[in-house]
Amino acid sequence: MDNLINTSTLTDAERAKLESILNKIFENCTGAALLNALHSNNLKFDFKTNPNLNGLGSYSPIEKSITFKGINSMNFGTLQEELFHAYQDKYHQGGTAQYLGKPGSANIEFEAKLFGMINELYQSGMLASMITDADFNAWVYTVTNDGRTLPSSFSQFGLDYYKFIPAFKNAFPDYANTIASDLEPGAIFNVYNSSNYK
Repeated sequence: MDNLINTSTLTDAERAKLESILNKIFENCTGAALLNALHSNNLKFDFKTNPNLNGLGSYSPIEKSITFKGINSMNFGTLQEELFHAYQDKYHQGGTAQYLGKPGSANIEFEAKLFGMINELYQSGMLASMITDADFNAWVYTVTNDGRTLPSSFSQFGLDYYKFIPAFKNAFPDYANTIASDLEPGAIFNVYNSSNYK
């Protein structure tokens, strides 16, 4: 855990919970691949809490920090998503701050949510989708071979990837920013291709 922390204002209890969740992420093959990708790029982050935060957690590409609303908002899904956002920030030339509130921010958020959904399906065989579009859910099953394999390139997603971002925006109106039609997901494939299980 120390290799991910730059500074921390977490309490002992918050730090212990964070460490416990990181251990669970590491036990997951795709989670381990994500943590290894962060470590191999020498990425470290400031961890903190803010009770006024909108949402459970947030990654700031400007501050290189991960903030939780509080100890009760620290969970597997939230931490995994914010760590993936941190990796996206490294993956995209110029970082992801360039997309904040601009075209491309919906792409960044959709890729992160999709990463979590595919991981859940791959590990448990169940799709925990908050997007009610039946065509989207069928597409996720298709690109993962019914949850048996991890997608390895954009060609497996195809242009359907862009077609489903509006469905994502409908499910998550807080991310209702403009789509960048030329911003392909790439961080997701880098992580999956470095996983021991494909």
